[in-house]
Amino acid sequence: MPYSTHIRWLSFLTLTICLYVGNLLWVLPSTLPANLIALTLVLDWALWVPVTYYLLLVRHRLAPAMLTRLLFAIGLLAAFWQAPQQSLLSEYAPIYRMALLCVAGGWLLLSAWRLYLGMRHSRHLQGESRIEHVARRVAGKNSPLFANLLAQEWLTWYYAIMGWRLNTACDQVTRFSYHQKSGHSGMLIGIAVFHLPSLVFSHIIFANLFPLLAWLLTIGHVYTLQFTLAQAMAVRHRPIILSDHGLTIRCGLLFDTFIPWQAIRSVESLAGRDNQSTPGVLQASMFGHANVAIKLTGNTRLSVFAGLCKTVHTVHVGVDQRGEFLQACQHQQHNLSEQ
Repeated sequence: MPYSTHIRWLSFLTLTICLYVGNLLWVLPSTLPANLIALTLVLDWALWVPVTYYLLLVRHRLAPAMLTRLLFAIGLLAAFWQAPQQSLLSEYAPIYRMALLCVAGGWLLLSAWRLYLGMRHSRHLQGESRIEHVARRVAGKNSPLFANLLAQEWLTWYYAIMGWRLNTACDQVTRFSYHQKSGHSGMLIGIAVFHLPSLVFSHIIFANLFPLLAWLLTIGHVYTLQFTLAQAMAVRHRPIILSDHGLTIRCGLLFDTFIPWQAIRSVESLAGRDNQSTPGVLQASMFGHANVAIKLTGNTRLSVFAGLCKTVHTVHVGVDQRGEFLQACQHQQHNLSEQ
């Protein structure tokens, strides 16, 4: 990621924290008129935060534009919630809450109807294909990012619950595994097992001191545990796929990107000393297990996780049968050159 991207994200996060914390610590306890305090909260939280997000990130395609409206809604809700009771803003708080409740209820009803239609029209599909179809149906045609996020979340639960019962065969001809020699699945399950004591101890320690913090930490630990188990199953059942049109690169739930053969310059063996994180290189593997370098014809924007993308010129992957994988890729490139 370029340094300018880091600077933009850091600037936005710093400004957001300063606006929220500064208003909570100094503006609210001040002796300013109640209406002036309420106006300051609305301007800082519901205006400047979304505007800064749009100018620094959305305009440069570093973040989705959909979150701008979400930041506006969160800022306005926080302003209504924290506004002094003597202010005019506080008087309209019940109306705002009722309108927000009606909008949320309508959105839930619409999503439930789309979910029903998606489930009904995808009865001929199974597993991952059906999940992605239903997610696109629920999100709608104009929300591809939300569809990717929704599908990723459902896939996480799918593999965490059903992954233990699935049986995926890799023929090492068109479907190549990457978990057998690396031990990805076993290491992830081990991480999940060692994660259990911290879940219990953190809840016990904070339960009496900060009950809300204890439950937030517990929920975070449970979700992390669930995602780790889902990733352990996904590395077994989501192989790298080679087709006549291109390569589908996967590493569990973290990567799922398609690269056409026309965008691939070469597929080469990768030595351990060459497996380094450098700008323009996508490490599509876990725990440093990469033994193949896929070099692209130029800078290409690839999907990394849940709709998030990265511009790269080389992709490092790890496969169990490196020789067969290299031979199959070279065969496809040779056929493409003869056409």
